[in-house]
Amino acid sequence: MLRFNGLYCSPLNEDRANDMVLFYRDYFRFYEDGSIIAVVSTGTPLEVARWFYKGAQQASTGIYAIEGTSIAFSTRSNDGGPDRGEEFNGHSLQVVVSYEGTIGEHTLNLHSHSHANGHEATKIYEFVPVELR
Repeated sequence: MLRFNGLYCSPLNEDRANDMVLFYRDYFRFYEDGSIIAVVSTGTPLEVARWFYKGAQQASTGIYAIEGTSIAFSTRSNDGGPDRGEEFNGHSLQVVVSYEGTIGEHTLNLHSHSHANGHEATKIYEFVPVELR
């Protein structure tokens, strides 16, 4: 059963750039009205929960659908703009990522596909109960 009183988070991901190593997680927050928000952050679940809510500028948004234990949704980033480096030929760039998978008791097993660059991945997202705004 999908849970609403916390966040789903991926295992730590590692990104190496310019002789630096950055660790981050993907976070999802589901709402009972069928909406979802998503973000990538270096913060802990408790840190992210402080500012991760509908309308947060950093959050991507979407709508999810559930059938039995299957779940599917897409997230779309904010419009971006020059301050976020998301402009191409004078137009803002929205990043869309599609997800599909299964709901476990405390996990989501999801396959993702980025429509921006074609990247695909399968990850298990663990549920972390945290106090939410």
